[in-house]
Amino acid sequence: MAAAQSPKVRHESTGPPVIKTIRFLGCSRKELMDLGPEVCKAFGHALHEAQQGLIPYASKPLPQFGAKVFELLKDHDTNTYRCNIFITQY
Repeated sequence: MAAAQSPKVRHESTGPPVIKTIRFLGCSRKELMDLGPEVCKAFGHALHEAQQGLIPYASKPLPQFGAKVFELLKDHDTNTYRCNIFITQY
């Protein structure tokens, strides 16, 4: 029997993770910070995973926008928050 593997979390390359730069467009950083500490922390963790070359665990792909576009989701106080990210290679 094969070992179970998580399809969502994986490194794009081997070796230690390289931290990529995040570029926020327009006022998106301010809007992220205004969501409140719990939502901001959850999205920050997912963004950090993306910076390390991982596909964020709490995400779903949005193939209609491109192969490396993901939607981050966070439920908090009966609301669902969404954050769309585009992961580039360099």
